[in-house]
Amino acid sequence: MKKIIFLLTFFIFNYTLALSPEERLNNPKQEQQAQKLFLQVKCLTCNGQVIENSDSDFAYSLRNFIRKEIQNGKNEAEIKKLLIKNFGSHILISSNIKIYFILIFTPIFFIFIFYIFIKNTQKEK
Repeated sequence: MKKIIFLLTFFIFNYTLALSPEERLNNPKQEQQAQKLFLQVKCLTCNGQVIENSDSDFAYSLRNFIRKEIQNGKNEAEIKKLLIKNFGSHILISSNIKIYFILIFTPIFFIFIFYIFIKNTQKEK
């Protein structure tokens, strides 16, 4: 019985150590800046996930890297340049608004053209 209690205590203690939260920055503004960057950087080991949501070792190390760089006084643009230099441009989630508008308005444009075409063919009859 003592062995079972010891093993349960051992596993519970190790489990809580594994779930210990990451060390956050003391300055709330810097931590907010880091959190903003976490949402813009892809985890390269996860499929389409940003490093803020990822539990992988890669994401953990990138979050620590970003926090250290912010503590060293680097701004968002400088950190992004470092990430691109080390991992390539695909590390960042691109927020290209032109592509977004093309994806949204192209189907609407084709529906409108199709509607006009149908209306014109009905008038000819």
